[in-house]
Amino acid sequence: MFSRFHFWAAIGLVALAFIASAIVYPRLPERIPIHWNFQGEIDRYGDRWTIFLMPCFMLLMMGVMALLPWASLRTEDIDVNRPVYGRLMVILVALFAFIHAMILYGAFGGDSSSRLLIAGLCVFLGFIANLLGKIDRNCLIGVRTPWTIASERVWIETHRLAAWLGVASAAIGFVMALLPFAPPWIAFIVVMAGFLYPVVHSFIAFRRYARQGVL
Repeated sequence: MFSRFHFWAAIGLVALAFIASAIVYPRLPERIPIHWNFQGEIDRYGDRWTIFLMPCFMLLMMGVMALLPWASLRTEDIDVNRPVYGRLMVILVALFAFIHAMILYGAFGGDSSSRLLIAGLCVFLGFIANLLGKIDRNCLIGVRTPWTIASERVWIETHRLAAWLGVASAAIGFVMALLPFAPPWIAFIVVMAGFLYPVVHSFIAFRRYARQGVL
């Protein structure tokens, strides 16, 4: 499903995460931060061996994404989207590599607030949103609603909207996350609104085209 470049790029990120964890493990404190709340405060700690969980999860995610196309009812559609699927896999693995880096940063006394974490998440979500306009209709990835699956025209319109709206909301969320006077959760709401509205729009577009008789 993936090109060799995408596969080895993801494997490289997983390997770096494992190597970094092994190098810093002897110097880690007995308890390390593993979760932050919407107020930017650490609300959960774990034993230092948990530093290996994220690299394992990254590897598991690669395996799941490699197997998903086998579960698709229309493998020919997935083949058309092979380059986009490969880039999506690399971006997701890189996203969790970033989260892993932030956990290491916090474990060694770095800024424990969630502002940097949320800002970084916004960057990766912007990369994901940029891919949406390049996805052909399929049953595995994208804004898959009953209305986009039923109509090629609705699929194209919805994904073009999702691409620019997702990138714009991610950019706004990035700025909001770094503003010292803005609560970090506001950035999360902005980004989620940008990613969820295309679902609503797909229904609106389908109804509009149905009334016009041009589906």
